[in-house]
Amino acid sequence: MNHIRRRMEAWDAAAKQDAMRYIAGYGTWTKEDFFALGAKDAKNFTQNFFTRMNFDPADKLMLDIGCGIGRMTRAFADMFSEAYGVDFSTELIKLAMEFNEDKPNLFFRTNNGIDLSIFDDNLFDFVFSWSVFMHITDVNIIESYIREIGRVLRPGGLFTFQVDGRKWAPRMPIIHRSLFNFLVKIGLVDKFAKLYFRGDIHKQRTSPTILLSKAKLEKMLRQTSLEVVQITGEDTFGMWCSGYKRK
Repeated sequence: MNHIRRRMEAWDAAAKQDAMRYIAGYGTWTKEDFFALGAKDAKNFTQNFFTRMNFDPADKLMLDIGCGIGRMTRAFADMFSEAYGVDFSTELIKLAMEFNEDKPNLFFRTNNGIDLSIFDDNLFDFVFSWSVFMHITDVNIIESYIREIGRVLRPGGLFTFQVDGRKWAPRMPIIHRSLFNFLVKIGLVDKFAKLYFRGDIHKQRTSPTILLSKAKLEKMLRQTSLEVVQITGEDTFGMWCSGYKRK
């Protein structure tokens, strides 16, 4: 698929330019500050859910989808027995392995940008993803990943992932998400991004956003083995979905 290859190439180029900047935002990042923020976010995004579900990660395996260079995966390695990160950018994964070589229980893999076929069924106790699905330019691929979460989770295992739930297009005239998603898919949003990001070609090529309604997300989940516990942040950038795999 050409649009997946374009995104892979865009992230490879961004990684070579300044991976931390394109992952965590504009500015100058030290390795220490970058991973410290990742540790804070990993805790904030999961702690309450783990407590609610009486989940102890200490002897368990987890997967971080779209791990980048391991910004939060590194912190998960301190919580879990083993932590795995997957990303479709070979350059990001190279950096992840380089920056985290001191963590013997932390493993990184490159995937195809479509599914998790490199992993066995019923392997992980927890699957996590943040700020990843929104940058996939095809709703069908997001749905594929959600099905794959159900496949690689062990029965009873937990999941938490984030999507962009905004109803209206960001940084554009008033356009409903259904039309906006179509414009993303055919590449017109990329052209608009040239103006917004003012010549930053890496940001332009890595940032298109897919918007999902709560109803659409729930429909995807009903076709899997996943049970939703909570969906928060409806109609916002940070719409989180958490739950477990039915036994």
